Amino acid sequence: MRSLKLSFVFEKKFKLVANCKLQLFKGKIDRLWHKYKLPQFGYVQVNFVSASTIKTLNYKYKGRNGLTDVISFNYNEPNLFGELFICPAAVRKNAAKYHQVFCDELYRVLIHGLLHLTGYLHGSKMFAIQEKILDNLSKCK
Repeated sequence: MRSLKLSFVFEKKFKLVANCKLQLFKGKIDRLWHKYKLPQFGYVQVNFVSASTIKTLNYKYKGRNGLTDVISFNYNEPNLFGELFICPAAVRKNAAKYHQVFCDELYRVLIHGLLHLTGYLHGSKMFAIQEKILDNLSKCK
């Protein structure tokens, strides 16, 4: 069984992200991925980028104008399964809009992007799994 391996790359220093204990998230998410028997894959690079960078990526690769919280690219290569690009500014906006703590919303976005990499599309099944994993993050030892 392959492990989910995440690495985090920062375009610049994001203070809010630094408070979210990403290393702890890495260990917990791998165990939860196995627990829920989700499709297994290896290495994923998670890039934290500015609002201008994500807007450019969103337009160039998705054909959409505007800010988004996460964009996923599935390469399905042995050394790099995929990449996530996450915009902390968009995550912060969503956290305020939905009355969430920033780190919880960041974890939700990370899970959301990882589910897209495994082939899930927006829908009730994807969102149910996403929320179940998020709920179990705090319970996972």
